[in-house]
Amino acid sequence: MENKIIHDVNITGITVHNIDSSSGIFVGINNANYWTSQLKANQGFGPLSSSQAIQNINVVVDNDCIDAPIENNVQIPNRQDFIGVDVKKADEAALVNHHNIIQEINNIDVDAINVFSMDTNAAISVGENVLDGWSAHSKRNEGTGRSMGITEQILNTNIIMDQDIIDAQMNDVKITK
Repeated sequence: MENKIIHDVNITGITVHNIDSSSGIFVGINNANYWTSQLKANQGFGPLSSSQAIQNINVVVDNDCIDAPIENNVQIPNRQDFIGVDVKKADEAALVNHHNIIQEINNIDVDAINVFSMDTNAAISVGENVLDGWSAHSKRNEGTGRSMGITEQILNTNIIMDQDIIDAQMNDVKITK
């Protein structure tokens, strides 16, 4: 494996319209391990981006007996408390498994990061970060999905019927080895 040393990273700007669940912008040496995301979504009319929606009737009927049971069992390796621990040394074993990993960055210069929308469990990480075991689980009923950009909605009707007996039961268990 070839060790690389980068002395300067200069980024003029990063513009992102949407960072979805369990996603991110990572600049530098970042370890995002054991992330999970589970989603159940019902939409009468999907997402809109720089659009116009006029006189729509959106109906979502979601009356299951048990709706969106989410079982998430993640096994995360046992780590030391990172207070006072050199992160490079703590994560060296994880980095060795990747080819052409940048081992050292002396300077990261980011002029601007513009994000218009971030969803659950999204991240913007600059520098050296360890982001282990993030979980995002959700159930959504939306008459009209997310609106992004310049979106105009006129005289729309959204009807959502979600008469579940058990709705969005989530069991998120993290097990450390």
